[in-house]
Amino acid sequence: MPANTYAIPVNDRWLAFAPLLNVAAVVNTPAVTLLRADPPAPEDSPLANLAANLAADATPPPVPEGPARPPFLGLILTRGCNMACRYCDFAAGESGAAMSPELISQALAGWAEWVARTGGRELDLHFFGGEPFTQPDLIEIAVHRTRYLAQNYGLSSRVEATTNGLLSARMLTFVRDHFDSLVLSLDGQAEDHDRHRPLRDASGSFRQVWATAQALADSPVKLCLRCCVSQANVVRLPEIAAWLCASLQPETLTFESLKPTPEAAAAGLLAPDPGQFAAEFIAARRLAEQHGTTCVYSALYDRPRRTFCPVGQDTFIVAPDRSVRSCYLRRRAWGTRGLDLQIGRVEADGRLVLDEEAVHRLRVLTADRPRCTRCFCRWSCAGGCLVTETPPGHSLEYTPFCWQTRLLQAGVLLERLGLPDQVDRLLADGEAVARLCEHPDDRVEGSAA
Repeated sequence: MPANTYAIPVNDRWLAFAPLLNVAAVVNTPAVTLLRADPPAPEDSPLANLAANLAADATPPPVPEGPARPPFLGLILTRGCNMACRYCDFAAGESGAAMSPELISQALAGWAEWVARTGGRELDLHFFGGEPFTQPDLIEIAVHRTRYLAQNYGLSSRVEATTNGLLSARMLTFVRDHFDSLVLSLDGQAEDHDRHRPLRDASGSFRQVWATAQALADSPVKLCLRCCVSQANVVRLPEIAAWLCASLQPETLTFESLKPTPEAAAAGLLAPDPGQFAAEFIAARRLAEQHGTTCVYSALYDRPRRTFCPVGQDTFIVAPDRSVRSCYLRRRAWGTRGLDLQIGRVEADGRLVLDEEAVHRLRVLTADRPRCTRCFCRWSCAGGCLVTETPPGHSLEYTPFCWQTRLLQAGVLLERLGLPDQVDRLLADGEAVARLCEHPDDRVEGSAA
């Protein structure tokens, strides 16, 4: 059986899964024993067809080669923010330096020329922060310039931003007229949202953010809601999902666990229990699907991938200091993990200079996650964030992020197989949860049946 074929204990059965082939089945223990045999199953065995499907030729996603082909350009207009989210480690009270209009024009021109020269078809612009909409003039400059460059090079264009939702009336009108999608942070109803995401004067931000969400829901903009989940709101995920889907009909609804930070700990906010997060997410996902909304957890399987974030995908993200990197986190966050995620620079004379060796280094680095080699989520989660989850020298032990990802991935696969009762049984059984979370080696060749 190939190395990328897995068997995971689920209740009193096993989930066989070949992610590179999108093949999955639930089998009993004797069947796993046969799949582990060499050959895996006799031709006259009821398992012969499954064994053949699991063992079919499959090629892992290749490490990219040749010139960088950025899927999008990210602009970090500022690290400043007009909120003081209690779990944020971006130093929300610091204004930071804003990107200059000159740098915006230079970065966009160099990016557009690069995309056209390397055979790209679209200019996909993303805004990151801090909070990008604290710089409305820069937003307008960048959007109009991107549309112009796309037309000049015969390319399509797309514009997206990640925002806290504190948009002025002017910016809200501009977004409705010129943006394709917006990722809006909304952590639940007023009590939960305001506990997580107060304004800098400590008052609640929910009322203003909710008004933005309602305005965008009634617009051509694709609305993607992102909810940060702590131990304080995890139990309400199904309620939050039903309410948001019925009220706003968002394109997607993303739930992500809070990342532990000193700021979050000081505010009494903790990451949710992985098993509880998985159970509540599955319940929320079922409700969202009834409304036609896709419920997202970023590490879930969609198609095989080597990395689930911009790092390793040749992404260009430009910061106010003129650096071009593939990560929107602050430089000091990488440095403490022994990483250098810069791949180039926009020079003062306007030239976009890319370090092809740095691009190649990140491509190879994201393809090598030692902890993941034995995990059935290897080609979906792909190791999670390179900075927070699998930096160089990371431990081989599963983390809480791994536990919840393994539970969610198994649950979603079981639901796709038409076995929701098995999902509910799994998530309600503490011993079954622990057995799946800590299974030492998911590979069929290493699974202990």
